[in-house]
Amino acid sequence: TPTLPPPPPTPKPINTPTPGPTPTPIPPFPYVLDGRVTHDNKCPGEYIIGVVKDAEGHPLPGVTVRMEDEYGNGDTRVTKSNGEEAGRYEFVITGGARRIYVWVVDEGGNPLSPRVEIAHRLPNSGYENMRCHYVNWRKVH
Repeated sequence: TPTLPPPPPTPKPINTPTPGPTPTPIPPFPYVLDGRVTHDNKCPGEYIIGVVKDAEGHPLPGVTVRMEDEYGNGDTRVTKSNGEEAGRYEFVITGGARRIYVWVVDEGGNPLSPRVEIAHRLPNSGYENMRCHYVNWRKVH
């Protein structure tokens, strides 16, 4: 009877390193837009209204929010600190259709959030008849 050659040796497993955990990316700003910007006609005038909350969803009083239009006209508000109004801010809009930008700033006016653009009553924007714009923020770090 013929003799068969012995089978080849079983290959040894190669140790491949297991990748470590991937760190969660930190947003570049400590405040981010909380949901989408929404629009309606429920205001008695023309406004930008919002609330600033912490990471757990609690209103944050004393946060400065900046509004500026495409021509450089602007204003700041500090979020309210009393009762049900805590964390809220509002800007009255005057002057007609234009682009308006809103963002959170520090005491020196430095940005703490990305700027959000609102096409306030601009033709063909889809917001020609919208008087109220809601911009909410959340602190993430």
